[in-house]
Amino acid sequence: MAVRDKLEELIFLKKPTVIISEWIPWGNNQIAALNRKLGSMERLKSTLMTALVDEFPEQSIFESDPIHSDVVVKNFELTQFVEFRCKVDYPEAAGIEQVEEFAAHIHEQGLVVFALDLNEVEGRKEKVSLDHLTRVNADLLMDSSQIMETLMAHSQLRMMDVMFRGKSRNRGKFVLVVGEGITPRKNKASSYADQEDYQNELEQVVGTLETTETTSDNSFIFIGDLGAIIITKSFSKYEEVLGLYALVRSLDTFMNQYFSRLWLGWDDSLRIRQMFLHKADRDPTMVAQAKTALSKVGADAVVLEALMNFLKESIEYTSEQITRITKKSDTKQKEFSQKLHLQKFFDRVETRIDDAEKVVEGLKREVEGLQGLVTTLGEKQMKRVYDTLQDSSRATEEMLASSERGAVALNIIEIILAGSIAFDIIEVSNTIGFLETVFPTEFGLAGTIMILGATFAIWVAIAIGLYKFMAYLTSKHEPLFSMQLRIEAACYVDRLEKYLATKKITTLITKQDSVADATKVSWEEEDKEKWLGEKPKISIVYDGVNGYLLTVIAEFQNPNIDREKLRSILLKEIKPLLRG
Repeated sequence: MAVRDKLEELIFLKKPTVIISEWIPWGNNQIAALNRKLGSMERLKSTLMTALVDEFPEQSIFESDPIHSDVVVKNFELTQFVEFRCKVDYPEAAGIEQVEEFAAHIHEQGLVVFALDLNEVEGRKEKVSLDHLTRVNADLLMDSSQIMETLMAHSQLRMMDVMFRGKSRNRGKFVLVVGEGITPRKNKASSYADQEDYQNELEQVVGTLETTETTSDNSFIFIGDLGAIIITKSFSKYEEVLGLYALVRSLDTFMNQYFSRLWLGWDDSLRIRQMFLHKADRDPTMVAQAKTALSKVGADAVVLEALMNFLKESIEYTSEQITRITKKSDTKQKEFSQKLHLQKFFDRVETRIDDAEKVVEGLKREVEGLQGLVTTLGEKQMKRVYDTLQDSSRATEEMLASSERGAVALNIIEIILAGSIAFDIIEVSNTIGFLETVFPTEFGLAGTIMILGATFAIWVAIAIGLYKFMAYLTSKHEPLFSMQLRIEAACYVDRLEKYLATKKITTLITKQDSVADATKVSWEEEDKEKWLGEKPKISIVYDGVNGYLLTVIAEFQNPNIDREKLRSILLKEIKPLLRG
């Protein structure tokens, strides 16, 4: 690897080994699936792993850019762990040459470890400065994340995506650096915590320096919030303790991020609550918006709860391992564990997991409460819609009654008009002498009665003629029979729109307000056989915003249509559109 800019190098490590550890939810079944994916049981020489999808699987050649890793399984237990070597071939920036080969260990309880020896950095084969090591670590963190993306199942990727909000590749990990020696060499580890240059270099690797320890065998331990540096010549002696320490610190690192994610979930629920309470009465679309937002927060809460279950299992396993290692450790190993503050970190993580469980449960309850609130407001809005429809129905009934009164008045006017016309005819006939010819004056009273009778006859004839003529005109413009079904039931708006798309719409009327969106659609049916030998005009009134079918109206020319059969046909026609 080549780093081109100049650095002020103060601390060097001899033969450093970089161990990058993190906690990821696994479990027995996922480990078994991973072993099958890697071909562990077949003892394959190597396996090519890539996140790319072969778009032409029927061909015998798979071509891609060099974004893959070559995996060789070294050891495994089908449902418990897998150990492998992984040669990474990811593209680097121009001018940088890099060869990476990780040794990896993945355990069912979530511990994922990538380790590699730094054989050469910037031409130095035994000593590596902390400045260069920091930059190497940054690259290794990204590459290890990319490797894990090709190994994890979709369920794990979903969990990590929710946990880190789509930025899981940049997730935090615990970095453990083990070296055989340190230059310059001081008497105690605490001598490097000078609050100046030496400490600054250490903190590039471990984060904020929290503790420095010196063991009886003269090993140095530098512990930070993001990592640790161990200087010892007895790495193999402490390897098991360091593995357990990596698991505890990985859990601790994950919990830092887990708590942050929990608070983001609470922030989302608070934002939804405030938005909902402030705008729900003014914005009729708020119920739909709140349901969509709540469904996402609720789904995230379920994933976070699943992660919590994995964490609880892992902490129980860790507790058992600490007890086991403590019992079999010798004096120096116990001292090393104490200097690492293994028990302190474990107790801290265990307490945080117990606390986080309560917060997750609270978040779930909050989401459920908000869902109940949204449901209540939705029902309130539907009641307002129903009340509006009731008012509209009453107004319609009043209009119909008024129309009937008008029709009666019109009939009376027609009768009066017919009488007026009849008398006008008699008057005109008398003017031209027609009556004197037909009814001579010598007829006297009998002639007068005959004239009056003729007048009334003409009156009746004209009235009947006018009535039939008006009925004829009405039949040409309005149906003689209309059936209105008040449905007022929830419907599938998408199905209704597809159904209407098959009709030749003749009328489309929309009325919008702050509560509902009432649309009346009318068309003429063509299938006489289906509609009892008629071509009726069908109208549907529905609320597209709230998803309600309100009214169905069928209008016929034939007043003698079979009402029961028509009702059955209409109900059968709209049944596929209704919910429930």
